[in-house]
Amino acid sequence: MNPAVWFGPLLLVPALLLGQNNVTGSGTIAGRVTDATGAIVMHARITLTDTNTNASITTATNSSGLYVFESVKPGMYNIAASRAGFRKSVVEKQKVLAAQSLTLDFSLEIGAVTESVQVQAAADAQLQTLNSTMGITLSG
Repeated sequence: MNPAVWFGPLLLVPALLLGQNNVTGSGTIAGRVTDATGAIVMHARITLTDTNTNASITTATNSSGLYVFESVKPGMYNIAASRAGFRKSVVEKQKVLAAQSLTLDFSLEIGAVTESVQVQAAADAQLQTLNSTMGITLSG
């Protein structure tokens, strides 16, 4: 038997195993924050909380009302948007998968920050349109 035929597949195994880190990579959560009239809300505080660890990270919307969280580990998250003069809006239990871009837009209502609005997202919240990447989540 030719050694190249026998050793060839063995050489591919480490490459496939090492490549799994890219397959099981992170996701992205992005969106826009507007008020009830559709006007953009600049400098809104967006908080992303991992429901498993309760760890949070925060960002703010830019001058176009946009925010983005990159390199989000696969898992379940709560996302909150708040700004002085508006009610806090919360979307709970959003699942982030590997190589997924999740789009979550917020429409803030006028009111005190101490008041909050909980938003129930559908199981398939929105189709991501940020890029054309594909990935899988491995568990076990």
